[in-house]
Amino acid sequence: MEEELVIKSKRGDKEAFSQLVDGYYNQMFLLSLSILKNPYDAGDACQEGFLTAYRKIRSLRANNRFKSWLSKIIWNCSKDLYVKNKRSPLSEEFIDLGEFYKEDTLKNADVYHYLLQLKDEYRDVLILRYFHDLKLKEIARLTGRPVSTVKSRLRYALMAMKGLMENEYEG
Repeated sequence: MEEELVIKSKRGDKEAFSQLVDGYYNQMFLLSLSILKNPYDAGDACQEGFLTAYRKIRSLRANNRFKSWLSKIIWNCSKDLYVKNKRSPLSEEFIDLGEFYKEDTLKNADVYHYLLQLKDEYRDVLILRYFHDLKLKEIARLTGRPVSTVKSRLRYALMAMKGLMENEYEG
């Protein structure tokens, strides 16, 4: 189904591309939000990223790699906006999760609360791995880091999340 939509999009079918956007918007928004920590900037980065993807979809070589390709575009747009803004992220209280995510994307606002407490490099790999279901090699390619670094960061991120959760429930 997705590959068919990609093929149609490459032929200029705007409705097919719109279906791809609808299918991936929440995941891409979460990816962008993990970098920008501001829902308005994340929305802007997603809009720019989807526009870039629409313009460049003919350059996608493997139709079955659309999600990875789109993730890389959104990642780059978000990083570019982060560098451009150079402003401090908004507090977590500002972000109304219910407005932006499907229930199955983040089952509990507490998860997001813990994610915000992690270092960026740990949070990024957790989100890419568990919310975007990317493989370690895909995360490495997306972030420009070796697979061994991604594995290490993922392990430390999981340990840090566990520690944060245990401290919260003990205290």
